Amino acid sequence: MKGQIIKAVGKFTVKLDSGEVIKAFAKGKIKTLSDITVGDNVEVNGGVIERVEERKNRFLRPNVSNVDLIAVLAAKTPEPDFYLIDKLLISAEKQNVPVIFILNKSDENGGEFENTFIKQYGKFYDIISVSAKTGENLDKLSDFFSGKLVVLCGQSAVGKSSVISALTGSVIKVGEVSKINRGKNTTVSVNLYPASGYNIIDSPGFSVAEVDIKADEIKDFYKDFEGLDNCRYRDCNHINEPDCAVKKAVKEGKINKDRYDRYVELFNAQKEIEKYVKR
Repeated sequence: MKGQIIKAVGKFTVKLDSGEVIKAFAKGKIKTLSDITVGDNVEVNGGVIERVEERKNRFLRPNVSNVDLIAVLAAKTPEPDFYLIDKLLISAEKQNVPVIFILNKSDENGGEFENTFIKQYGKFYDIISVSAKTGENLDKLSDFFSGKLVVLCGQSAVGKSSVISALTGSVIKVGEVSKINRGKNTTVSVNLYPASGYNIIDSPGFSVAEVDIKADEIKDFYKDFEGLDNCRYRDCNHINEPDCAVKKAVKEGKINKDRYDRYVELFNAQKEIEKYVKR
């Protein structure tokens, strides 16, 4: 029997192609979470996972596979961490997984908040404003998700659980914002929730945000820099090099300066890590 892993806590929970949901365990060479992840397509016989199908992609945070779309969920409260968002985008670009931005709590956010995202990301990524509370644009979101395995990412208390509940009808514990304006994390494990025509994976906290690439490669995963190949040096990192097309585009307002400044911060941070590793 074939199916898909929808939960990986204790025994694995598998949704079979027939629609039946069963518990299964693995033995032999495939025993651990490093071998089996949520989203894996597997072959089960007598409650035993005997084979894991070849994956089209794999993320470590969260520990998921076969992702079709990453949905970045943000809201005015808690304040967005754009540095983490940029790290997430690099991870997604590295794996060739499309990204969409979802601005939840549209009834509270206001136009200035939405414009901030449009200025920084609207040129390259779809942005949809929704409200899990009022139901605004949830139908559009369902259309966008159709036929896909979607990983929903975002800081705690931006409304991941509320959005999933509204889309799937699942009853999920909803978090809140703490007194210091930080989200309280209510999701403690990776879970897959089936909806009508698509599946959503919820994950703890702000996930898929680890950048496992060299500093000199980070520039290759910025859509903002595409087409700007007329730097003086072929291996230009767009940091301190002279006659840099990217730095020129930033000065001319063609590249968002906040995005570029965070790119420099990410580059320098990764360089420091590489220095430490070499010691």
